[in-house]
Amino acid sequence: MKREEVIQLVKSARQQGKVPNLSKADLRAADLHGVDLRGVHLMEANLAGANLSKANLLRANLAGANLSHANLVEARLHGAILTEANLSGADLTGDRMETAQLSGANLNQASLRQAVLRAARLNGATLTETNLQSSDLSKANLAQANLRRANLRDARLVETDLSQAALPEANLNKADLTKANLSGANVNATNLREANLTQANLSKTDLTKTFLWAAHLNEAILTEVNLHGVDLHKTNLQGANLSQANLQKTRLVSNDLNGTILKGADLRGADLSEANLNGANLSEANLHEARVTEAQLNAARTLSGTTMPNGVKHPLDPASGDQPGSKRKPDVNRLAEAAARLRKKSE
Repeated sequence: MKREEVIQLVKSARQQGKVPNLSKADLRAADLHGVDLRGVHLMEANLAGANLSKANLLRANLAGANLSHANLVEARLHGAILTEANLSGADLTGDRMETAQLSGANLNQASLRQAVLRAARLNGATLTETNLQSSDLSKANLAQANLRRANLRDARLVETDLSQAALPEANLNKADLTKANLSGANVNATNLREANLTQANLSKTDLTKTFLWAAHLNEAILTEVNLHGVDLHKTNLQGANLSQANLQKTRLVSNDLNGTILKGADLRGADLSEANLNGANLSEANLHEARVTEAQLNAARTLSGTTMPNGVKHPLDPASGDQPGSKRKPDVNRLAEAAARLRKKSE
């Protein structure tokens, strides 16, 4: 179907008060540059290699359409339906796609650089090796999406749902993930260096092979995460919740852990040299063989039930417990005496 035919069909349908219907139309390599296709039905249409640059596709229905390698630069796709559409290799650079529906869509190797996808639905979509650099995906739904090796450098992902998403080898360097949900996401070899993860949810995530240098994780939810052996030097964890986290042999040198919740965390063999533990909750944490001084521990909010570096368990202290604002200090002298008694018994 040629450009003139498409324009005439759309015009005629609108004059009759009907919704223009181009479903399953063969529009391969068609030149539709700047054409007004607002609200047009293009379900399962073949638009492979078509030129749709600057086309108006507001609220158009392109569900199941083939748009592989199509030129969609500066196209208007706000509210468009692209569910399970094939957009592999398509150029969507700078497109405005707010609230667009892309659930289950194929966006492999597509270019979405600087695209605006706020509140878009991309759950279950495939975006392997997709270029999303400097794009805005705030409040978008990317749950269970495949973003393997995707480029999200400098992207805005504020309050974005990335739960159970696959992000291995993806580049999120300097990305803004404030309040994003990454619980259960696959972040194997993911680059999160200098990323802003303030108040983000990474609960139950395996971060052992994630690059987190200088990342901002202040007030983040990191309950039950696996950080075994990870170098968190220069990573901001102030006020983060690391309850039940695996921090064995983790490097936390000079980290600011002010107000951090480490309740029940496994810190065996961790290096906490010069870390700020002021107001930290270390109740029931395991610090056996951890590198930490008495002065640092004295600054903690509570050590109730904590296993100390020498293997001695601090008594449970209901008076301090986990009550907010409690400033009761651990009795280091009493701990030393208890350790001496244990050594004497062993002799």
